[in-house]
Amino acid sequence: MPITVPAPRSRGSWVARWLGLRQAVEDGPPPLGPGAPPRERLLAFLSAVVDVVYSFWHGHIGTLIAAERPDLDAPLLADLLLAGLQAEPILRLLDAATPPGEGRPARPRERAPGGPGADQGDLRGP
Repeated sequence: MPITVPAPRSRGSWVARWLGLRQAVEDGPPPLGPGAPPRERLLAFLSAVVDVVYSFWHGHIGTLIAAERPDLDAPLLADLLLAGLQAEPILRLLDAATPPGEGRPARPRERAPGGPGADQGDLRGP
């Protein structure tokens, strides 16, 4: 399960998330830390990196939109602008790369509670 670190409120908290990710990779429990099979660790790492990067850019884009147009729903628009992370060709490749019976890697909106979009579910459906 990827680590869950609170959403950044400043540059310092974003750096704290990166440091938390590094610590989890080096010393944390599987699947992110040592002890899990390489494939499982890689998928957990990529999932955690996407969470950290997405949170940072989502906050940045949302802040800019809110400053320019406070009358708009900045978090929603940030989600829409970052929708490329959910691009259908990428999701198909992830599904195709998963051996039968192992399930597929978590998509960005299907990750641990509290992650980006966790309360909205996978907007694409099953």
